[in-house]
Amino acid sequence: MLRSDGLAAPDAAQVAAFEGSGKTALAVRLLGRLMRDHPATRPRFVTPSGTLRAHLLDAVRGHSAARELFPGIGSLRSTAQQSGALVIDEGQRMKRGGADGLPPDLAAVVKHVPLAVIFLDERQIIRPDEGTTIDEIHAAARRLGRVHHHLELIGSFRCAGSAAYTAWGDALLYGEPVPWAGHAGYGLSLCEDPFQMQEWIEQATADGHSARISAGFCWSWPRNRRATATLPLDIQIDVPSPTGGTRIWEAAWNARETLTDSDGNPLAPRSQLWATHTGGHQQIGCVYTAQGLEYHHSGVIIGPDLTWNNDHWEAHPDQSHDKDLRDLPPEQYLRYALNIYRVLLTRGTYTTRIHTPPTPKPSTSSTSSSTRHRSADPPDAKKAPDKGPALLREQGRPVTRYRLSELAGDWSRATSGVVPVSASRSRMPCHNLSAVAESRVTVSVQPS
Repeated sequence: MLRSDGLAAPDAAQVAAFEGSGKTALAVRLLGRLMRDHPATRPRFVTPSGTLRAHLLDAVRGHSAARELFPGIGSLRSTAQQSGALVIDEGQRMKRGGADGLPPDLAAVVKHVPLAVIFLDERQIIRPDEGTTIDEIHAAARRLGRVHHHLELIGSFRCAGSAAYTAWGDALLYGEPVPWAGHAGYGLSLCEDPFQMQEWIEQATADGHSARISAGFCWSWPRNRRATATLPLDIQIDVPSPTGGTRIWEAAWNARETLTDSDGNPLAPRSQLWATHTGGHQQIGCVYTAQGLEYHHSGVIIGPDLTWNNDHWEAHPDQSHDKDLRDLPPEQYLRYALNIYRVLLTRGTYTTRIHTPPTPKPSTSSTSSSTRHRSADPPDAKKAPDKGPALLREQGRPVTRYRLSELAGDWSRATSGVVPVSASRSRMPCHNLSAVAESRVTVSVQPS
């Protein structure tokens, strides 16, 4: 698609990629290749994900020239008029619009940029105002007389390269579930207790691994509250005690802005850097701070917005605190909820542990079906260390909640033969976006 003289042929390439297939790593490598071999085309990398762009800019901090490679999504149209080769990642996150659904800015890219390469995953569409599709890009390219190439990434790059795990997750959410038979190098289990999950994350972090807990957006995260030296514990989960009564597990969402102690030491990174920066393991992330990123060990809390009823998922938008989703009808909300949890379940490169808290009795509103399983890993509940702004604490007060025992039972059978997980296993390499050279002619992805 690029001639030997460095000039781009009038092509539009769109790469459809499955979750965890390495599309972001490939997109960054492609930018590096274009900069090295065809610098005259002024290649640029654009993403509608503010979190991903924040990490790219963080990777090149101190190198002002390299920062120009990653313009913001708001300047996409002007970038399209100046660049001869444009790489767009997370294309499915672009805002919809225009008569044919293709965002006007993306239509400008297809029309003006000699070489446009768009990476997207339609199963990562997580909001109703987003959702550029393969068919829309193809139709726009044909209408404008552009050559359109459709490519697919079908391998598994994340999750220890375990195609078995990603296939199991897709069947869990979208298809006919199959038992988890295990996969060498990847660990999967169910956490009955969020106290134990947090302790596991703390231990993995202390052992030098990257580890995070993410959750569905089922607890309030006020944007207009005053900045304070500590984070409010917005997330509260009732944990039934074997001896009766209930303990309350409490945690903080990721911080809006960076939090430091009186000596300037980091306590909590700002939300966009939650997945990688010091202190992030002590807050809970959501799909907006996790999408496009990865960490060694992943804890996932499936909230009460998505529950299992006999043989299908049911959506409960009234349990959501996402202003863009909570007013949707259940049948529409279900699509986005399944995609959101698919993103969260594919962040861990070596281990995933899942918790489904007790939920109120399901409402009468239900949705179309899918199928479910669970793995039993019931440790004793322990109180997490009392430290950091995301202090996790318990309170003894009796609360009666409905527990989806049939879901846990199905999951236990489905995950029989689960791979044992050890937080103290030897450190393993994790591919990430680690270096963008100051020279502006190479962008590389290297093992950490």
